[in-house]
This record gives sequence, structure tokens and C-alpha cells, in this order.
Amino acid sequence: MKIEFIKAKHSHLHLYLKGEELFVWSIAKKELYGFEGLGSAVFLYMDELYVKQKAEGVYCYFDGVSKEVLRPLVKQIDKIFDDSLVTHDIKIQKNQEQKTLETQGSFKHSYSLQLNEEYFLLQFEDTTLEPLLMPSLKHLQKTTTKSDFIISIINNSRGTYEIYVDGILEDTVVNSKNLLPVLYDRIRIYHYQKNSFLVALHAGVVTYNEIAVIFPAISGAGKSTLSGYLMYKGFTLFSDELTIIDECNTLTPLPLGVTLKEGSWHILEPCVDDINALSSHLRFDGQKIKLIVPPKIEYKKLHPKKNIFIFPQFIQGSSTKFKALSVIEALYLFIDAGYHLVDPNDAKKVFLWLKLLSESELYTLVYSDIEEAHSIIKKVINQ
Repeated sequence: MKIEFIKAKHSHLHLYLKGEELFVWSIAKKELYGFEGLGSAVFLYMDELYVKQKAEGVYCYFDGVSKEVLRPLVKQIDKIFDDSLVTHDIKIQKNQEQKTLETQGSFKHSYSLQLNEEYFLLQFEDTTLEPLLMPSLKHLQKTTTKSDFIISIINNSRGTYEIYVDGILEDTVVNSKNLLPVLYDRIRIYHYQKNSFLVALHAGVVTYNEIAVIFPAISGAGKSTLSGYLMYKGFTLFSDELTIIDECNTLTPLPLGVTLKEGSWHILEPCVDDINALSSHLRFDGQKIKLIVPPKIEYKKLHPKKNIFIFPQFIQGSSTKFKALSVIEALYLFIDAGYHLVDPNDAKKVFLWLKLLSESELYTLVYSDIEEAHSIIKKVINQ
């Protein structure tokens, strides 16, 4: 599929044309438009392909269509996104099932929070949600009028909670115990969608003296427990669950709390004051979790002196085993852990990903004694 940038009145638009199939995506409005009866799978990598330009225009992704055909289409698209004009030349159908929050209203509880270089507003009416949500978000609170996006929580007439992002319904939660984990996931999704990256990993990251220690792993392997322990041993938590790295090997922080499953609470008990008094929450899979606020917060992006990838595996009663990996061995483990290369069909992107790995240190770590694991990681950092 070819990519063409065409001058236009409106920026932040993507025009996808494949044969006679036409879709338009507005980043500004966060709305998808298209002809009737067409699928939208072609938009899977749309946000990741978006590149900021000073010039206004439309990004056209197409197969076998000339620029002469695209230009008049772009003019029609301009009309569609101009509130003062109406066009019938292209019949566009908006998704009518999308529920929106028509009025923001005045919420009793409204908090300004900082993620990294981005800020968001969290607002809700239900007074009972303040002690449930804010202890795990208080470390992000800022006094500011900045707001890149707004999350609104509405307790509807059916007793369920609706989560809106910028006025658009994204999630419905039945049990208040599920609310904070869903909220964390929604913040991660926004972070994933709005930050450009080369690769997104299911991984946690801690930093030490500008060295990044990255823990990719399947769920339940002990990466969050290890990250949570290290953040009380002189390391700075950079992110938990989701790590994004751009083409320049720059990491963007995501300073949410660490997700600690019920079986790991006792490990951080010596580090966290009154961990037993913290509220427990329910993940989507029914597991009980606690969200541990990091003692130190990182908001700035990092270009590490070096990356150390460690695939952890907690096995009760096992001896500690630490082993170096080849790039090929690491790639097999990344498949299991979960990762998204922004465009696997782009040879340059694949080359940059392989280059990043070849210039990093790669290991597996099997452990049951977390202090032994900590000692090994410190030795590797100091080499």
C-alpha cells in the first residue's frame, strides 16, 4: 500500500482508499467515516503511521490509484470536515451506535493529573469513588489548567459505571471493584495510541543511573513484583505493564502504580507502609490486585545509556538462574510476552528493532528469592 501526502484545508486526517473502498479517519474528532457495507480492519495501524507535519494535508494510503484521482476526493473530504458546508457528493455514514456524553456538567470531584508530558482531567460525581480511586492516583495530582484529555465516570441509573474519554463512552463497569483496573487500562490505551513508537512491549521498566532495565514477560511471571521491589531499592519505576520505545531508543514514562497480585503482597510488605490497609481491586480475570504507588516519579523521557532486557520467571522454591540470550532466542520470548512492532512490513522498522536488540544486553532470570534477583541485576548494571 502506497502513502501520499496531499495538501488540504484540514490537517490530522487520514484517507484510506483501496480499490473502490473509502474510509476517512479524523484524529482531531476521533471519528471514523466510511461508505456503507465496508469493513475497517485497514485502520489497525493508523495511529502509529501518523506523522506530524507543519503543512496541512491528508495522508492517503492507497493501492493502484493515481494522484489525479485522489486530489478531488481530498477536496470533498475538506468539505465534510468544514462545519459551514454540507456535501452530498460522497455519502458518509457516521457510527450511530457510539454513545457520547452530551454535557460535561459540573462534577463534584475533578482532579488534574500528569502522566509524563501529558495532562488529563479525571472527574466524577459519585462521592464514594474518591477513596476507591484517588489513593492510587494521588501521586499524579498537579495544580494546573492543562488537559490533553478528559476521563469522566458516570454512575448511571442501572447502577453501573460508564467511563467516557473526551466525551465518548469507552467502557462500562458493573462492579466498583473493577473500576480502577479498567481506568488504569484506559489510561494505558491512551498512552499507547497517542505516543509515537517503534515497538510497544508488554513489559515493565525500572531505571538506574540512566540505564533502563526492561522486564518483558507473560502475565504472572513476576515482572511487576520485581519492578515493585526494585523501586524501593534505589531504582526508579518508569512504567508497569506497557513500555513504548521510539526509533531513537527513547522511552516515554508511564508512572502509574505497580499492579501487584494477591500472592505477591507479602513480598512488598516490608517496603510498603501498611500494605494490608490498601484497598484491593478486581482485574478483568477476577484476580485480586493492589496498586502500589511508586515512591519516586519520573515524568521525563529517557534515552538510556544502555538497555538491559531481562525476561523474569518467578518459580516458588527454585534456585536463581541467570542466563545470557542471543537476539534470536530473545525474539522467541518476545512473541510469548507480547509486543507490537509499529509496521512489521516496513524493512527499516524491522532493521531498527533488530539493531536495538543487538545493541542491548539480553537475559533470562529464574528466581524465587527476590533479594538474590536484586543482587544479580545490580551486578549487571555495574559491569
